[in-house]
Amino acid sequence: MHCYGNTVFTIKPWVTEGKDPRELANSYLIEYCNNLDFFGYTGGVPKPGGFLSQLDSQALLTYDNLTGPGAYSDMDMLQCCNGGQTQAEYRSQFAVWAILTSPLILGNDLTNMDAACREVVLNPEVIAISQDKLVSRGRLVSQWPDFTWPNQTTTTLGAAPAQTMGLGLGPCITITPTAGEPAQTMGLGLGPCNISNTSQHFMFNASAGSLVAVASGLCVTYFGYEESNTGLATCTDWTGPGVGGQRWTFQNNSLLNVGNSEKCLDVFNCDTEAHDAVQTCTCGSSDCFAAASPKTCAGENLRWTLDHVGPLSQPWTLDSSDLPWSLDNSGAVSIVSTHVDGGATCLSAREMPHSTMNITTQVWMKELSDGSVAVVILNRGVTKIPVTIPWWLISLATAKTCVVRDLWQREDLGTFLHNVTVDVGPHDVRALKVSSCYE
Repeated sequence: MHCYGNTVFTIKPWVTEGKDPRELANSYLIEYCNNLDFFGYTGGVPKPGGFLSQLDSQALLTYDNLTGPGAYSDMDMLQCCNGGQTQAEYRSQFAVWAILTSPLILGNDLTNMDAACREVVLNPEVIAISQDKLVSRGRLVSQWPDFTWPNQTTTTLGAAPAQTMGLGLGPCITITPTAGEPAQTMGLGLGPCNISNTSQHFMFNASAGSLVAVASGLCVTYFGYEESNTGLATCTDWTGPGVGGQRWTFQNNSLLNVGNSEKCLDVFNCDTEAHDAVQTCTCGSSDCFAAASPKTCAGENLRWTLDHVGPLSQPWTLDSSDLPWSLDNSGAVSIVSTHVDGGATCLSAREMPHSTMNITTQVWMKELSDGSVAVVILNRGVTKIPVTIPWWLISLATAKTCVVRDLWQREDLGTFLHNVTVDVGPHDVRALKVSSCYE
Protein backbone atom coordinates (compact mmCIF):
# COMPACT_ATOMS: atom_id res chain seq x y z
CA MET A 1 0.00 0.00 0.00
CA HIS A 2 1.41 3.38 -1.04
CA CYS A 3 1.46 5.49 2.09
CA TYR A 4 3.75 8.09 3.63
CA GLY A 5 6.54 7.67 1.13
CA ASN A 6 6.00 3.90 0.74
CA THR A 7 7.09 3.44 4.37
CA VAL A 8 5.62 0.61 6.46
CA PHE A 9 6.40 0.49 10.18
CA THR A 10 7.02 -3.06 11.43
CA ILE A 11 9.24 -4.89 13.91
CA LYS A 12 9.34 -8.13 11.95
CA PRO A 13 12.79 -7.47 10.38
CA TRP A 14 14.24 -7.17 13.90
CA VAL A 15 12.75 -10.55 14.83
CA THR A 16 14.03 -12.10 11.60
CA GLU A 17 17.51 -10.89 12.52
CA GLY A 18 17.19 -12.55 15.95
CA LYS A 19 16.75 -9.28 17.84
CA ASP A 20 14.26 -8.84 20.66
CA PRO A 21 12.36 -5.53 20.14
CA ARG A 22 11.63 -5.42 23.88
CA GLU A 23 15.35 -4.87 24.49
CA LEU A 24 15.59 -2.14 21.86
CA ALA A 25 12.63 0.15 22.56
CA ASN A 26 9.80 0.86 24.98
CA SER A 27 7.27 1.10 22.17
CA TYR A 28 7.32 0.35 18.45
CA LEU A 29 5.17 2.13 15.89
CA ILE A 30 3.18 -0.45 13.92
CA GLU A 31 1.19 0.76 10.92
CA TYR A 32 0.80 0.90 7.16
CA CYS A 33 0.01 4.63 7.26
CA ASN A 34 -0.67 7.41 9.72
CA ASN A 35 -3.96 6.93 11.57
CA LEU A 36 -6.53 9.26 9.99
CA ASP A 37 -9.97 10.33 11.15
CA PHE A 38 -12.18 7.90 9.22
CA PHE A 39 -13.45 4.40 9.95
CA GLY A 40 -12.18 2.58 6.86
CA TYR A 41 -13.26 -0.22 4.59
CA THR A 42 -13.64 -3.99 4.67
CA GLY A 43 -13.36 -5.47 1.18
CA GLY A 44 -13.46 -3.58 -2.09
CA VAL A 45 -10.83 -0.99 -2.93
CA PRO A 46 -8.53 -0.49 0.07
CA LYS A 47 -8.07 3.02 1.34
CA PRO A 48 -5.03 3.69 3.51
CA GLY A 49 -4.84 5.39 6.84
CA GLY A 50 -8.09 4.94 8.76
CA PHE A 51 -9.02 2.92 11.83
CA LEU A 52 -9.46 -0.41 10.02
CA SER A 53 -6.14 0.04 8.22
CA GLN A 54 -4.45 0.51 11.59
CA LEU A 55 -6.24 -2.48 13.05
CA ASP A 56 -5.46 -4.85 10.19
CA SER A 57 -1.82 -3.82 10.13
CA GLN A 58 -1.44 -5.30 13.62
CA ALA A 59 -2.07 -8.80 12.27
CA LEU A 60 0.75 -8.57 9.74
CA LEU A 61 3.38 -6.22 11.16
CA THR A 62 3.82 -7.24 14.81
CA TYR A 63 3.42 -10.11 17.29
CA ASP A 64 1.10 -10.26 20.28
CA ASN A 65 3.62 -11.71 22.70
CA LEU A 66 6.04 -8.81 22.23
CA THR A 67 3.82 -6.68 24.46
CA GLY A 68 4.93 -6.68 28.08
CA PRO A 69 6.05 -4.34 30.88
CA GLY A 70 7.80 -1.43 29.22
CA ALA A 71 7.22 -2.75 25.69
CA TYR A 72 4.20 -1.94 23.53
CA SER A 73 3.10 -2.09 19.90
CA ASP A 74 2.03 1.50 19.21
CA MET A 75 -0.97 1.79 16.84
CA ASP A 76 -0.35 5.55 16.46
CA MET A 77 -2.24 8.29 18.23
CA LEU A 78 -5.99 7.98 18.60
CA GLN A 79 -8.27 9.83 16.21
CA CYS A 80 -11.17 10.51 18.55
CA CYS A 81 -13.40 13.59 18.83
CA ASN A 82 -12.05 15.23 15.65
CA GLY A 83 -15.34 15.19 13.74
CA GLY A 84 -14.62 12.64 11.03
CA GLN A 85 -16.40 9.67 12.63
CA THR A 86 -19.49 8.81 14.61
CA GLN A 87 -19.64 8.32 18.36
CA ALA A 88 -19.89 4.57 17.79
CA GLU A 89 -16.78 4.60 15.61
CA TYR A 90 -14.82 6.55 18.21
CA ARG A 91 -15.95 4.07 20.86
CA SER A 92 -14.74 1.23 18.66
CA GLN A 93 -11.31 2.72 18.15
CA PHE A 94 -10.77 3.50 21.82
CA ALA A 95 -11.85 0.05 22.99
CA VAL A 96 -9.67 -1.77 20.44
CA TRP A 97 -6.63 0.38 21.35
CA ALA A 98 -7.30 -0.48 24.99
CA ILE A 99 -7.55 -4.26 24.62
CA LEU A 100 -4.51 -4.36 22.33
CA THR A 101 -2.58 -2.37 24.97
CA SER A 102 -1.53 0.30 22.51
CA PRO A 103 -0.48 3.56 24.20
CA LEU A 104 -3.59 5.74 24.56
CA ILE A 105 -2.23 8.95 23.04
CA LEU A 106 -5.03 11.42 22.31
CA GLY A 107 -4.89 13.26 19.00
CA ASN A 108 -7.71 15.72 19.71
CA ASP A 109 -7.85 19.20 21.23
CA LEU A 110 -7.71 18.58 24.99
CA THR A 111 -8.94 22.11 25.72
CA ASN A 112 -12.16 21.60 23.79
CA MET A 113 -13.78 18.26 24.62
CA ASP A 114 -17.56 18.05 24.77
CA ALA A 115 -19.52 15.53 26.85
CA ALA A 116 -19.61 12.96 24.04
CA CYS A 117 -15.84 13.12 23.69
CA ARG A 118 -15.25 12.81 27.42
CA GLU A 119 -17.60 9.80 27.51
CA VAL A 120 -15.18 7.98 25.20
CA VAL A 121 -11.70 9.07 26.23
CA LEU A 122 -12.26 9.31 29.99
CA ASN A 123 -14.12 6.04 30.60
CA PRO A 124 -12.20 4.59 33.58
CA GLU A 125 -13.32 0.99 33.06
CA VAL A 126 -12.20 0.83 29.43
CA ILE A 127 -8.93 2.57 30.30
CA ALA A 128 -8.40 -0.05 33.02
CA ILE A 129 -8.26 -2.77 30.33
CA SER A 130 -5.29 -0.98 28.78
CA GLN A 131 -3.60 -0.26 32.09
CA ASP A 132 -3.96 -3.69 33.68
CA LYS A 133 -0.78 -4.62 35.54
CA LEU A 134 -0.35 -7.93 33.69
CA VAL A 135 0.61 -5.81 30.65
CA SER A 136 -0.50 -8.33 28.05
CA ARG A 137 -2.05 -7.84 24.66
CA GLY A 138 -5.56 -8.94 23.83
CA ARG A 139 -5.83 -11.99 21.57
CA LEU A 140 -8.09 -12.23 18.55
CA VAL A 141 -10.15 -15.34 19.31
CA SER A 142 -12.87 -15.07 16.68
CA GLN A 143 -13.27 -13.50 13.29
CA TRP A 144 -16.14 -13.87 10.82
CA PRO A 145 -16.67 -14.69 8.02
CA ASP A 146 -13.02 -14.72 6.86
CA PHE A 147 -10.83 -16.79 9.16
CA THR A 148 -7.66 -16.28 7.09
CA TRP A 149 -6.62 -12.86 8.39
CA PRO A 150 -4.82 -14.16 11.47
CA ASN A 151 -3.64 -12.56 14.62
CA GLN A 152 -0.03 -13.74 14.83
CA THR A 153 2.40 -14.84 17.52
CA THR A 154 6.11 -15.36 17.08
CA THR A 155 7.68 -18.45 18.59
CA THR A 156 11.16 -17.01 18.21
CA LEU A 157 11.03 -14.88 21.33
CA GLY A 158 8.66 -16.78 23.56
CA ALA A 159 5.27 -18.31 23.02
CA ALA A 160 1.89 -16.74 23.70
CA PRO A 161 -1.31 -18.62 24.61
CA ALA A 162 -2.88 -20.64 21.81
CA GLN A 163 -5.43 -18.89 19.63
CA THR A 164 -8.94 -20.30 19.11
CA MET A 165 -11.01 -19.43 16.04
CA GLY A 166 -14.73 -19.96 15.41
CA LEU A 167 -18.19 -18.51 16.03
CA GLY A 168 -20.28 -17.54 13.04
CA LEU A 169 -22.19 -14.35 13.68
CA GLY A 170 -24.40 -13.35 10.78
CA PRO A 171 -24.60 -12.37 7.11
CA CYS A 172 -21.73 -10.90 5.11
CA ILE A 173 -21.94 -7.11 5.17
CA THR A 174 -20.08 -4.47 3.16
CA ILE A 175 -18.68 -1.35 4.83
CA THR A 176 -19.83 1.96 3.38
CA PRO A 177 -17.49 4.97 2.95
CA THR A 178 -17.33 7.85 5.37
CA ALA A 179 -20.24 10.24 4.84
CA GLY A 180 -19.56 13.11 2.45
CA GLU A 181 -16.42 11.68 0.94
CA PRO A 182 -16.89 9.56 -2.21
CA ALA A 183 -15.37 6.10 -2.23
CA GLN A 184 -12.39 5.51 -4.49
CA THR A 185 -13.31 3.11 -7.30
CA MET A 186 -10.34 3.43 -9.67
CA GLY A 187 -6.72 4.43 -9.36
CA LEU A 188 -4.37 6.77 -11.20
CA GLY A 189 -1.05 5.81 -12.67
CA LEU A 190 1.32 6.86 -15.42
CA GLY A 191 2.02 5.35 -18.81
CA PRO A 192 3.63 6.22 -22.16
CA CYS A 193 1.50 8.91 -23.77
CA ASN A 194 -0.77 7.39 -26.43
CA ILE A 195 -3.59 9.50 -27.81
CA SER A 196 -5.51 6.40 -28.86
CA ASN A 197 -5.44 5.06 -25.28
CA THR A 198 -8.82 6.08 -23.88
CA SER A 199 -7.64 5.50 -20.29
CA GLN A 200 -5.57 8.67 -20.80
CA HIS A 201 -8.46 10.86 -21.95
CA PHE A 202 -9.54 13.49 -19.43
CA MET A 203 -11.84 16.50 -19.60
CA PHE A 204 -10.93 19.52 -17.50
CA ASN A 205 -13.54 22.18 -16.84
CA ALA A 206 -11.85 25.17 -15.22
CA SER A 207 -15.08 26.87 -14.18
CA ALA A 208 -16.33 23.75 -12.39
CA GLY A 209 -12.86 22.62 -11.33
CA SER A 210 -13.52 19.05 -12.40
CA LEU A 211 -10.98 16.74 -14.01
CA VAL A 212 -12.96 13.81 -15.38
CA ALA A 213 -11.71 10.51 -16.78
CA VAL A 214 -13.69 10.20 -20.02
CA ALA A 215 -13.95 6.41 -20.22
CA SER A 216 -15.39 5.96 -16.72
CA GLY A 217 -16.93 9.37 -16.03
CA LEU A 218 -15.15 9.42 -12.67
CA CYS A 219 -13.48 12.48 -11.15
CA VAL A 220 -9.86 12.86 -10.09
CA THR A 221 -10.14 13.06 -6.30
CA TYR A 222 -7.71 13.96 -3.52
CA PHE A 223 -8.83 11.88 -0.55
CA GLY A 224 -7.24 14.03 2.11
CA TYR A 225 -3.91 12.45 2.98
CA GLU A 226 -0.70 14.43 2.81
CA GLU A 227 0.96 11.88 0.58
CA SER A 228 -0.71 9.51 -1.89
CA ASN A 229 -4.40 8.72 -1.71
CA THR A 230 -5.31 10.32 -5.02
CA GLY A 231 -7.52 8.41 -7.42
CA LEU A 232 -10.87 8.34 -9.19
CA ALA A 233 -14.30 8.43 -7.58
CA THR A 234 -17.91 9.19 -8.49
CA CYS A 235 -18.23 12.89 -9.28
CA THR A 236 -20.10 14.54 -6.41
CA ASP A 237 -18.39 17.95 -6.47
CA TRP A 238 -17.09 17.08 -3.00
CA THR A 239 -14.80 19.64 -1.41
CA GLY A 240 -13.38 19.44 2.08
CA PRO A 241 -11.13 22.42 2.89
CA GLY A 242 -8.19 21.10 4.83
CA VAL A 243 -9.35 17.56 4.09
CA GLY A 244 -9.56 16.83 0.33
CA GLY A 245 -11.83 17.24 -2.64
CA GLN A 246 -12.63 16.87 -6.34
CA ARG A 247 -12.09 20.45 -7.53
CA TRP A 248 -8.82 21.46 -9.15
CA THR A 249 -7.31 24.62 -10.55
CA PHE A 250 -4.59 24.75 -13.20
CA GLN A 251 -1.94 27.38 -12.38
CA ASN A 252 1.59 27.67 -13.75
CA ASN A 253 1.35 24.11 -15.07
CA SER A 254 0.41 22.74 -11.66
CA LEU A 255 -2.89 21.12 -10.69
CA LEU A 256 -3.83 22.44 -7.24
CA ASN A 257 -6.67 21.06 -5.13
CA VAL A 258 -9.31 23.74 -4.48
CA GLY A 259 -9.74 24.39 -0.77
CA ASN A 260 -6.40 22.70 -0.22
CA SER A 261 -4.40 24.97 -2.52
CA GLU A 262 -1.10 24.05 -0.92
CA LYS A 263 -1.65 20.52 -2.28
CA CYS A 264 -0.49 19.65 -5.81
CA LEU A 265 -0.76 16.63 -8.05
CA ASP A 266 2.67 15.04 -8.03
CA VAL A 267 4.81 12.32 -9.60
CA PHE A 268 6.09 10.53 -6.53
CA ASN A 269 9.90 10.71 -6.32
CA CYS A 270 10.03 11.73 -10.01
CA ASP A 271 9.62 8.03 -10.78
CA THR A 272 7.33 7.70 -13.81
CA GLU A 273 7.73 3.90 -13.78
CA ALA A 274 6.52 3.32 -10.22
CA HIS A 275 3.24 1.47 -9.80
CA ASP A 276 1.90 4.13 -7.40
CA ALA A 277 3.50 7.11 -9.08
CA VAL A 278 0.63 9.62 -8.75
CA GLN A 279 -0.04 11.29 -5.43
CA THR A 280 -1.04 14.64 -3.94
CA CYS A 281 1.49 16.41 -1.75
CA THR A 282 2.31 19.85 -0.36
CA CYS A 283 3.47 21.91 -3.32
CA GLY A 284 7.25 22.28 -3.29
CA SER A 285 7.59 20.66 0.13
CA SER A 286 9.75 17.75 1.18
CA ASP A 287 6.66 15.56 1.60
CA CYS A 288 6.74 15.16 -2.18
CA PHE A 289 9.95 13.19 -1.52
CA ALA A 290 11.60 14.26 -4.78
CA ALA A 291 14.67 15.53 -2.91
CA ALA A 292 15.24 12.15 -1.32
CA SER A 293 14.84 10.21 -4.53
CA PRO A 294 17.73 8.85 -6.59
CA LYS A 295 15.86 10.47 -9.45
CA THR A 296 15.72 14.26 -9.29
CA CYS A 297 13.67 16.43 -11.58
CA ALA A 298 14.03 20.03 -10.32
CA GLY A 299 10.37 20.47 -9.42
CA GLU A 300 9.07 19.06 -12.69
CA ASN A 301 7.29 16.38 -10.64
CA LEU A 302 4.64 19.03 -9.85
CA ARG A 303 4.22 20.30 -13.42
CA TRP A 304 1.76 19.01 -16.01
CA THR A 305 0.60 19.90 -19.53
CA LEU A 306 -3.00 19.51 -20.69
CA ASP A 307 -2.54 18.53 -24.34
CA HIS A 308 -5.69 19.03 -26.39
CA VAL A 309 -6.83 15.92 -28.23
CA GLY A 310 -10.08 17.27 -29.69
CA PRO A 311 -13.83 17.49 -29.12
CA LEU A 312 -15.43 14.42 -27.66
CA SER A 313 -17.35 13.76 -30.87
CA GLN A 314 -14.24 13.71 -33.10
CA PRO A 315 -11.70 10.93 -33.74
CA TRP A 316 -8.71 10.80 -31.41
CA THR A 317 -6.20 12.80 -33.40
CA LEU A 318 -3.93 15.60 -32.25
CA ASP A 319 -4.69 18.54 -34.51
CA SER A 320 -2.39 21.52 -34.09
CA SER A 321 -5.11 23.76 -35.47
CA ASP A 322 -7.04 23.18 -32.26
CA LEU A 323 -4.37 25.02 -30.25
CA PRO A 324 -4.52 27.17 -28.22
CA TRP A 325 -7.75 26.05 -26.58
CA SER A 326 -9.94 27.14 -23.72
CA LEU A 327 -9.73 25.34 -20.40
CA ASP A 328 -13.39 26.22 -19.89
CA ASN A 329 -14.46 24.10 -22.85
CA SER A 330 -15.99 21.12 -21.07
CA GLY A 331 -16.25 19.26 -24.39
CA ALA A 332 -12.49 19.31 -24.97
CA VAL A 333 -10.62 16.08 -24.31
CA SER A 334 -7.00 16.15 -23.21
CA ILE A 335 -4.12 13.95 -22.31
CA VAL A 336 -2.35 15.07 -19.13
CA SER A 337 1.39 14.71 -19.48
CA THR A 338 4.05 15.15 -16.81
CA HIS A 339 7.07 17.41 -17.28
CA VAL A 340 9.33 14.88 -15.54
CA ASP A 341 10.38 13.29 -18.83
CA GLY A 342 9.49 16.06 -21.22
CA GLY A 343 5.89 15.02 -21.75
CA ALA A 344 6.47 11.41 -22.77
CA THR A 345 4.44 10.01 -19.84
CA CYS A 346 0.75 10.68 -19.21
CA LEU A 347 -1.81 10.37 -16.46
CA SER A 348 -3.74 7.12 -16.86
CA ALA A 349 -6.86 5.74 -15.21
CA ARG A 350 -6.46 2.16 -14.01
CA GLU A 351 -8.37 -0.55 -12.26
CA MET A 352 -7.61 -0.94 -8.57
CA PRO A 353 -6.79 -4.28 -6.99
CA HIS A 354 -9.65 -5.44 -4.80
CA SER A 355 -9.05 -6.81 -1.36
CA THR A 356 -10.03 -10.43 -0.81
CA MET A 357 -10.38 -9.73 2.91
CA ASN A 358 -13.91 -10.23 4.16
CA ILE A 359 -14.34 -9.44 7.85
CA THR A 360 -17.54 -8.31 9.54
CA THR A 361 -17.00 -9.21 13.19
CA GLN A 362 -13.94 -9.64 15.41
CA VAL A 363 -13.66 -10.68 19.07
CA TRP A 364 -10.65 -10.16 21.36
CA MET A 365 -10.11 -11.42 24.90
CA LYS A 366 -7.58 -10.40 27.54
CA GLU A 367 -6.99 -12.03 30.90
CA LEU A 368 -6.78 -9.41 33.66
CA SER A 369 -4.80 -9.38 36.88
CA ASP A 370 -7.92 -9.80 39.08
CA GLY A 371 -8.78 -13.12 37.37
CA SER A 372 -11.49 -11.65 35.18
CA VAL A 373 -11.53 -11.59 31.37
CA ALA A 374 -12.02 -8.49 29.21
CA VAL A 375 -13.83 -9.00 25.90
CA VAL A 376 -14.11 -6.55 23.03
CA ILE A 377 -16.52 -7.30 20.16
CA LEU A 378 -16.19 -5.14 17.01
CA ASN A 379 -18.89 -4.94 14.35
CA ARG A 380 -17.22 -3.71 11.15
CA GLY A 381 -20.52 -4.00 9.25
CA VAL A 382 -23.37 -1.56 8.69
CA THR A 383 -26.27 -3.32 10.45
CA LYS A 384 -26.80 -4.34 14.06
CA ILE A 385 -26.00 -7.99 14.79
CA PRO A 386 -26.36 -10.32 17.79
CA VAL A 387 -23.11 -11.89 18.98
CA THR A 388 -22.87 -14.90 21.28
CA ILE A 389 -19.69 -15.39 23.33
CA PRO A 390 -19.43 -18.97 24.67
CA TRP A 391 -17.25 -19.30 27.73
CA TRP A 392 -14.91 -21.79 26.00
CA LEU A 393 -14.01 -19.08 23.48
CA ILE A 394 -12.51 -16.94 26.24
CA SER A 395 -10.78 -19.82 28.05
CA LEU A 396 -13.44 -20.34 30.71
CA ALA A 397 -15.17 -23.59 31.63
CA THR A 398 -18.47 -23.91 29.78
CA ALA A 399 -20.32 -25.11 32.89
CA LYS A 400 -19.64 -21.91 34.79
CA THR A 401 -22.01 -19.08 35.61
CA CYS A 402 -20.35 -15.67 35.34
CA VAL A 403 -21.14 -12.03 35.99
CA VAL A 404 -20.95 -9.90 32.83
CA ARG A 405 -20.39 -6.15 33.05
CA ASP A 406 -20.81 -3.61 30.23
CA LEU A 407 -17.78 -1.34 30.48
CA TRP A 408 -19.20 1.46 28.33
CA GLN A 409 -22.48 1.57 30.28
CA ARG A 410 -20.55 0.90 33.53
CA GLU A 411 -23.23 -1.49 34.76
CA ASP A 412 -23.64 -5.23 35.27
CA LEU A 413 -25.76 -7.03 32.68
CA GLY A 414 -26.42 -9.94 35.02
CA THR A 415 -25.21 -13.53 35.54
CA PHE A 416 -25.01 -15.93 32.60
CA LEU A 417 -24.51 -19.71 32.28
CA HIS A 418 -22.44 -21.11 29.39
CA ASN A 419 -22.42 -17.90 27.31
CA VAL A 420 -23.65 -14.36 26.86
CA THR A 421 -25.38 -12.80 23.84
CA VAL A 422 -25.26 -9.06 23.14
CA ASP A 423 -26.29 -6.85 20.24
CA VAL A 424 -23.54 -4.83 18.57
CA GLY A 425 -24.51 -1.81 16.49
CA PRO A 426 -23.05 -0.90 13.09
CA HIS A 427 -19.41 0.26 13.28
CA ASP A 428 -19.80 -0.12 17.03
CA VAL A 429 -18.19 -2.15 19.78
CA ARG A 430 -19.16 -3.88 23.01
CA ALA A 431 -16.59 -3.90 25.80
CA LEU A 432 -17.38 -6.50 28.47
CA LYS A 433 -15.80 -7.83 31.65
CA VAL A 434 -16.56 -11.45 32.62
CA SER A 435 -15.86 -12.20 36.29
CA SER A 436 -16.92 -13.92 39.51
CA CYS A 437 -17.45 -17.26 37.76
CA TYR A 438 -18.73 -20.27 39.71
CA GLU A 439 -20.10 -23.74 39.01
